[in-house]
Amino acid sequence: MKTVFVVWQDPEVRQWYPVGKLDYADKTYTFRYTKGAERSRHFMPFGRMKDLRKIYKSSEIFPVFGNRILPKSRPEYSSYVNWLAITEENDTPLEQLARTGGIKRTDSLTIYPCPTMTNDGHYEIYFFTNGLSHFRNEEVKRTEQLKIGDKLFFMYDVQNPHDPNAVAVRTNDPVTIVGYVPRYIAEDVARLIDFSNEGTSLTVERVNRDAPLQMRLLCKLRAPWPSGFSPCSQSEFEPLDSYAEASQ
Repeated sequence: MKTVFVVWQDPEVRQWYPVGKLDYADKTYTFRYTKGAERSRHFMPFGRMKDLRKIYKSSEIFPVFGNRILPKSRPEYSSYVNWLAITEENDTPLEQLARTGGIKRTDSLTIYPCPTMTNDGHYEIYFFTNGLSHFRNEEVKRTEQLKIGDKLFFMYDVQNPHDPNAVAVRTNDPVTIVGYVPRYIAEDVARLIDFSNEGTSLTVERVNRDAPLQMRLLCKLRAPWPSGFSPCSQSEFEPLDSYAEASQ
């Protein structure tokens, strides 16, 4: 993982905006604000990165993102990496942020790994199901009964009072909802299912029975990449620094 987007939720209207892009290359982290940062008057820049049109570079990951990663010195670190199903080769800060979403209870930021086409022409992404903390005990227990490789299914939840675009994840027999897909991929899921429902697969990648609920069920989504499909291509994802240069 070499690129992730930072998504922020407006506390007033509850809408999510892509506000930044974080890259890692040549041992350097680069952060740029995106056009989504100007969509809400409530958005505030991160820490000392106050200029929305400036490119920020660092040999160390920026503190606003670094404090969302578990330090390797912590005794539970090996268990944590195992929960994320990350190999030693792929154990990088951006990969960790992409798997966990970098979520903290103290703010409204989410880290979004924008998918790229695999060598065999597929869309592939890993995610933890959301919302288990609001589920009943029997639904959580059903999650814990799953095994690696078990097939799961998507279910639109159009009557969801909090998000009419919500997509639930369910088992087959018995039919039980075991969480929701993260909001940032709900639009992708709808497009992928419409393109190739039969070719789209959702499977259990990891069941972490000893982990917090937000990292209990790790899923893998794999689907044929639709012709002309380009995630993260909306104007809100465009860096503001390049926009400023073009305007000069």
